[in-house]
Amino acid sequence: MSDNCEDQRRFQRIAMDSPVHIRGQFNNYEASLVDISLNGLLVEGGGLDLKIGDTATALIYLTESDDYIIGMNVEVAHVNEYTGFRCTGIDLDSAARLRRLVELNVGNEAILERELAHLIESRNCD
Repeated sequence: MSDNCEDQRRFQRIAMDSPVHIRGQFNNYEASLVDISLNGLLVEGGGLDLKIGDTATALIYLTESDDYIIGMNVEVAHVNEYTGFRCTGIDLDSAARLRRLVELNVGNEAILERELAHLIESRNCD
């Protein structure tokens, strides 16, 4: 593994208060989005019976309309007061929405392009 792959990547986090539906292997959960990045999301919600390494699907509702969401496959990265999820897969439409959301909130295309490059590089290291 190269040194670049071992570096811990940091992504701009976008603070948001949106509902999130987590579809786990055995249960479904409702939570509230704390923040989102190109690399994953952080949620707050009581009763999330998940542990590190569990996989799920996260559906983030950006508007009150049920048809405008970001959906991604996720893996639990950490559990404490909040639950952190690392994105393991995302469909093209959701990726485009997430990219646009980050672009609007970062306000600097160079930072966005750097983050996308880091994301692609880190996925190639797995």
